[in-house]
Amino acid sequence: MKKDELCWQDIPHNLQRILALQYRVRQEISNEVKSSPSSRHITLKVFQTEHPSNLGVLVGLNFLTNKELLSEEHLLQAIQSQFPESQVVKDSFISQRLGSENICTLYLEVKKLQNQPFTAQEMRVLQQTLPTNIQDRIEQLMPSVFMPRNEEEVMRNVSSLSNQIKYAYDLPQVTISFEKQTQSDLFYNLTLVHLRKPETLAMQDLLKRSKTLCEYIHERTKTIGIFRKKYIKEAVLFSVKIPKDQFLRHDRSIDLARARQQIAAELTSLIGHYRDFNGGMISKHLEHLNAVQELLRGHIFNESLLESFYYSLTPDVMKTVLDPKLMSELFLLLLQSIEEGAQKVKRHPGYVLAVTRTANRPPLDFLEALPEKRALSQIQLKDAFYSALVYFSEDSEQQDRFSSLIGTAKTE
Repeated sequence: MKKDELCWQDIPHNLQRILALQYRVRQEISNEVKSSPSSRHITLKVFQTEHPSNLGVLVGLNFLTNKELLSEEHLLQAIQSQFPESQVVKDSFISQRLGSENICTLYLEVKKLQNQPFTAQEMRVLQQTLPTNIQDRIEQLMPSVFMPRNEEEVMRNVSSLSNQIKYAYDLPQVTISFEKQTQSDLFYNLTLVHLRKPETLAMQDLLKRSKTLCEYIHERTKTIGIFRKKYIKEAVLFSVKIPKDQFLRHDRSIDLARARQQIAAELTSLIGHYRDFNGGMISKHLEHLNAVQELLRGHIFNESLLESFYYSLTPDVMKTVLDPKLMSELFLLLLQSIEEGAQKVKRHPGYVLAVTRTANRPPLDFLEALPEKRALSQIQLKDAFYSALVYFSEDSEQQDRFSSLIGTAKTE
């Protein structure tokens, strides 16, 4: 052996362990990719290091495109979603991706604020929940979106909003549309049509009073008519710039609906009540989803999973008419099905809840066989499809029939 060569025995024991596990994880992922190249594969090892208070987390996964990214920050956020007090052990992060291959391994050590060791139960929780939390945080690298204002569409909006004002007491009419994003901000275009009363300030002066995170950029004000020879009917066009950091989701995608909701709320504080002409259903969906989240407070779950569950509900009307308590109960049954890998049925007077787990998306004849009085949400996790259903009936025979239909779904 040459003098400057490093012998395996000279490598610290903890590093030997990491390298050996890293090699094993890479081999596991490689074998899984060969058998199923189009699927996501995540392998996880959680273990205590030589330092009693430090926890080692080793992750292996495959990227499905060359536009995906998983960094130290993403991995830490996934851990903190279960244990918010976790901190990174300095200089412990290791990432390995050979050339252009789609397999990557990451290693990170974390510790608690008070240097208390992680318990065996906490390690089991991480082992179970981290794969899903990590998958939700894989960032998709995409170019910025730019949607310039269409002048023809602006004039149609002004005309439509103007037609909504028929009485002196009618509320101002507003449309809010996404325009573009930059490195740090989101921009929305707003069109507002209202009756200008003699005693009120000009709209651009009202907007200048903003003391929120939003920055209002006035573009132009146009008189579009005189209402009953007394009030000026005017259209005000302006943009709103808002920092996007608070609207980033786990995978660094941007929640445009929540950003829009924030702008709508802040506009209310500036000009008073108005009619959100093109955002009524968006607001109702967010309000309903927030109500479900509030009912689930205290339960450990993935917010991205809840959003996928909610927005895939069909018929679409169920997103707003299904009782939040019933929706939260169905979601908890879904979590139970995912954890146990089994179908679940729960009967109540008046309705039945069920979750099926199938190897592939259930065929259309399976869905068509279900009774009409139902709500359905379908999501995919790894290689399994979960169908969460509510069937409304007080007839025990119909409930029996529904349960038997659920039993016909072919599991893995």
